[in-house]
Amino acid sequence: MVEFLVGADQLAQWERRWRPDRPILWFAILLLPVPDVVFYLAGLTGIPWRSFLVAVLLGRAPGLFLTTAFGYVLGELPWWILILAAAVGLGGYWLFQKPLAKYRRRFLRRWVRAVGRNRAKPQGPSGSR
Repeated sequence: MVEFLVGADQLAQWERRWRPDRPILWFAILLLPVPDVVFYLAGLTGIPWRSFLVAVLLGRAPGLFLTTAFGYVLGELPWWILILAAAVGLGGYWLFQKPLAKYRRRFLRRWVRAVGRNRAKPQGPSGSR
């Protein structure tokens, strides 16, 4: 499905650049507070399951510890600091709203073009990609 949406060339280019079969990449990703969709993405790559298991065991535990510690610290802060942090975040979004919208439009245009190019390619004699 991913190959159908972005094209075989784009997918191969992404795999050459990021090399998703490396456990160290998944270890680094799992250190971050990422949703469980990362596990589905890993299943789309060529990483051996044993290597991914090691990356999960070593990377997920510190990541969970960091997010738990961050949540604890947020819970211990006075209410006025939380309101100040929210105001700074909303102010930053307001300041960068136009550049973010421009980037989002450019990203969506590229994605739509890539999907359109991929669907316009002729299929092989068997009718599949």
